[in-house]
Amino acid sequence: MTSQTADSNLVPSARKLGGASLIFGAILLLAGNILHPRESFGGSILPGSTEGLARLIVNNVNAYYASHLMLMLAFPLMFLGFLTLYKTLSRGDPFYAMPALLLFGLATPLFTLIMLIDGFIDPFLAQKYLAAVVEEKLLSAMLLEFSSLLAISLVAPAFFAFWAGGGLLGASLIKANLYNRGFAWIGVVLGLIGVLGYVSGIFGPYWVSRPIFVPYAVAFTLWLLVLGILLYRHPPA
Repeated sequence: MTSQTADSNLVPSARKLGGASLIFGAILLLAGNILHPRESFGGSILPGSTEGLARLIVNNVNAYYASHLMLMLAFPLMFLGFLTLYKTLSRGDPFYAMPALLLFGLATPLFTLIMLIDGFIDPFLAQKYLAAVVEEKLLSAMLLEFSSLLAISLVAPAFFAFWAGGGLLGASLIKANLYNRGFAWIGVVLGLIGVLGYVSGIFGPYWVSRPIFVPYAVAFTLWLLVLGILLYRHPPA
């Protein structure tokens, strides 16, 4: 099936909506991660102590809310783009397209829950911890630590599903002969790097705690941004 045959199955207005959703979702993902408070430029977003975490959040609470709101909106928007693209890919290649969509469908609610906990529950608990009297300090610390650990523990399966879905999406683009094959292969390679990098321990248990995560995540997000532009503009292969 040629790309033009595959693309003709998609209503132009739906295609443009899906492409725009993917574009804006990727932009919000980049902007939210840039705005996310951290210890230093390029530094960890996970301070080593409860006191450090609480002060990082409270001292940057407005940026904390804004960045997590952006990230919370980013993943549903991108999923809408994937869903729109699936309508085309499922006709050219249902073998890779369906599991890719299912993996994105798993990652999206996980990321939404993570952003809700980390971006809105943790700031409330951090403020309570810093304002607590000595007798309440231990309980407040336990609540903040538990909430933070819960959010960061969900990050691993969420990112694993997201990267694996991206790799399968690239493979589906190749099978369906949709868009440039070199571009599609980049998606496959990025997906494999994510999956194999996690299995081998390069990215660590929580992904975001390792410096190598940042350039990798930026590269993958830029790939999704270009995919959204291609979907919106609807060029031939």
